[in-house]
Amino acid sequence: RPTDRDASTIDAMPTVDEARAHCAAILAGLDDDTLEYVAGAVFDDEDVGTVLPEDDLVDFLVPMLDELCDGDEDAARGKAKQLWAALASGSDAAPKETKPEDVRRAPISLGKGPTTALEAKVLREQEELRKGVAAVEIVYDRSVGDDGESAAARKDAERLAARQAYLANEAARQSAELAAELEEARVVAARSRLSGEASGSRLAAIELGPFQLPNPGGGADLIENASMILVPGHRYGLIGRNGKGKSTLLKFLASRRVGNLDPSASVHYVSQELHLTLEQEEWRPAALVVEADVERRLLLAESAELAAKAEAKEYAPGAGEEKRRLDVEEALIQMDAAGAPGRASALLHNLGFPEALMDR
Repeated sequence: RPTDRDASTIDAMPTVDEARAHCAAILAGLDDDTLEYVAGAVFDDEDVGTVLPEDDLVDFLVPMLDELCDGDEDAARGKAKQLWAALASGSDAAPKETKPEDVRRAPISLGKGPTTALEAKVLREQEELRKGVAAVEIVYDRSVGDDGESAAARKDAERLAARQAYLANEAARQSAELAAELEEARVVAARSRLSGEASGSRLAAIELGPFQLPNPGGGADLIENASMILVPGHRYGLIGRNGKGKSTLLKFLASRRVGNLDPSASVHYVSQELHLTLEQEEWRPAALVVEADVERRLLLAESAELAAKAEAKEYAPGAGEEKRRLDVEEALIQMDAAGAPGRASALLHNLGFPEALMDR
């Protein structure tokens, strides 16, 4: 029978909107797409609202926070645990207190006659009280689809696919950034040589370090407190097991991310994988070889720019511009820029490229 005892209910399971709010507050600095992805992936069962176990959520989230936390894995784990605590504790609002109205004690019917209106009212109020204090029933969807896979397994597969897609996109973004830095380093070194501003003797040893080699995938550094000396006339080999950072070290040195290598030093990095732009995919192999000559490319671009200025109406070149034009033309003649395509074709032929492939 109903009593005057207060009934309390606590909603310990966050909604998707509450999860978005927690993610936006705790992970401030992530882009909107990543926040939306995280908010939908923190649930073990989104339909019910149950959150992933703490260890699973931390392992899932830490790699995404590497850039946000400047590579500090402890800080990333702290943010992940803070988010789990906020989600596991439910809404920030205080528990909802519901006090049932005082219910008059109904007269007891001892006969088998019809229920009186007052008895029916008391029964309805008792049922409402029971609903108010009853524990939330969690129902898991264990149904099996036509393909024999349960709904929970499908959600796990979708979550895994979404995470793999995110990591693939992140890896592609980092690779594009590094490729741009490598190209910029080549251009800066070429401009220094063309302008005569390259510093240092080619016969002097190159001393690099000490430096750290960060792990592109996050976590502990691949190399710590590293130093090296490169002496002219010597050849060096880099030996190590797969995944230990050999290619990463070479790329980071060539792009000047580590080591404090002189920007005017000429470094040619040969990538294990070749990524072509849509325009380059239409080029012939010899054109790609010629494109690697950065100095020739810069001089041709400057020559075309100076020629376009000279053709403009009422253009009166100054003494400095005319001298620069002559210097550029002289440099192109000295390097035999016009003969570069022929030399590239001969190089490919000597490497065994068939004629059919060279003309494609």
